[in-house]
Amino acid sequence: HTLMASQPDEPAEEKGGFRPTFRKVADLFLDEGKRTKEPGTYEVQRYYLQSFCDHIRNKRVHDLKVHMATEWIASHPDWGQSTCTTARSIVRACLNWAVEQGYIPANPLAKLKRGDFARRERILSKAERQAIAGAVTDTFRDFAFALEQTGCRPFSEMSRVTAGMVDFAAGSITLAKHKTAKKGKTRTIYLTPPLLGLLRRLSAEHPTGPLFRTRSGNRWTQGSAAKQMVKACDRLGIPRAGCYAYRHTYITEALAKGMSASIVAELVGNSPATIHKYYSHLDQRKDELREAARLAAP
Repeated sequence: HTLMASQPDEPAEEKGGFRPTFRKVADLFLDEGKRTKEPGTYEVQRYYLQSFCDHIRNKRVHDLKVHMATEWIASHPDWGQSTCTTARSIVRACLNWAVEQGYIPANPLAKLKRGDFARRERILSKAERQAIAGAVTDTFRDFAFALEQTGCRPFSEMSRVTAGMVDFAAGSITLAKHKTAKKGKTRTIYLTPPLLGLLRRLSAEHPTGPLFRTRSGNRWTQGSAAKQMVKACDRLGIPRAGCYAYRHTYITEALAKGMSASIVAELVGNSPATIHKYYSHLDQRKDELREAARLAAP
């Protein structure tokens, strides 16, 4: 078995052609990703594919079984539900890509269930948002206000906005690169009058480069923003929250006001199904639910 595992990829006529190892397929997948994906996405994919390769060693693709992936996940008890879902998704995506490219005839892990991402429950009350605004730096306050007013993704969208992206006449921002661009969808962020005023000021200060910056001049990242949020929440004595809490709050409040899931999905760049499954936190809005129950009663 050791000898067989050490054999290089080579044609196997009796099996109908090329029989690559998973490591070879993963390398090809990552080479493509390095050319076409954001650096952060590439690094995440490389991490999990390397981990799976370390677990299965030099297994060939056609020898892969679902239980191997299951055992790989089980060997990482420190991974949470969402991390496990991400790991399975990346392995499946790699194999599906190899099928599309013609490297392998079929995905041997097609029956591997991806799992669900953990539901993010934290939303911010109006009082909490106001308190956080008073406990952070002025530069982060501007960034948080933009998130509060739009519900957009903090780091793949708002932190990358430049003055040239803002259409002040239309009151919107159109993103060329965004999460659903490959699906042929346009991502437009619609701006409120207060946010337009803020963007005008920031555009004058930063005619080039990102509008929302740290005091050192860098764009906000997940790490730098998390430090601000954690420090503020701990100082205020409220449960910790991340920047995505502003997105969840925006969506939940929009739904509570009676907006349809389709409208909310268009505003935040998601599908209606995703809004219902992951972002609706109406179960936390007890007052609205009590009023809805009163109105629904015959």
